[in-house]
Amino acid sequence: MVKDRYGKTIFPENSITVFDTSLDYDSELFEDTVGLKLRDFDRDRYSSAYEADFGSGADWPAVAYEFLNSLVPFSAVAAAFFYGDRIEKSALAWKRMAASLLSCIPRQGYTDANGAALLALNEVFELSKSSDVRLLAYTWVDEEAMFFDEPDKAKAVFETIAKLDKIESREKQFGVGLHSAPTFLFKFETDNGQVLAAVRQDKVHLIEM
Repeated sequence: MVKDRYGKTIFPENSITVFDTSLDYDSELFEDTVGLKLRDFDRDRYSSAYEADFGSGADWPAVAYEFLNSLVPFSAVAAAFFYGDRIEKSALAWKRMAASLLSCIPRQGYTDANGAALLALNEVFELSKSSDVRLLAYTWVDEEAMFFDEPDKAKAVFETIAKLDKIESREKQFGVGLHSAPTFLFKFETDNGQVLAAVRQDKVHLIEM
């Protein structure tokens, strides 16, 4: 879930949130830029928009947008999916939702864990041709760690999280503390075996195990 600078929850846990990080704290126009983004966001694509500060030790500016539930009906399966239950959805339905999400991610933005999982699932369905997928484990790392482009390091991360007895809550796993666009890491089980997925911004890398 996403909270504002005062700790108030601004988007529910089962929503999909997109972050626009193309803001510059040093700019004299910072406040005007934020105000413009909040006033003029596309209400046909999003349900609401907020200024969001996140970071560890220092704030990092972003404007966060919540998807309209009617556009991306992901919330109905999100909770079960993130607790490791199997889900059965047609690849075509996931592809439509992923396409909607991709159209809303700003050039200098990224999505949250829910959206990243949606993008990863779409690619997993394409690769495995399976409609029965289960989430085994997940985590995230800051962009600077560069796991997205280094499969061996990503595998090492998954070897660690594979030892977890259960999947931790999204709020704990994907909470405040990011300094840059994160790389989300997912471990899936399909009919054909296990797949590792790394998602950064709107790009997905898959590794078959």
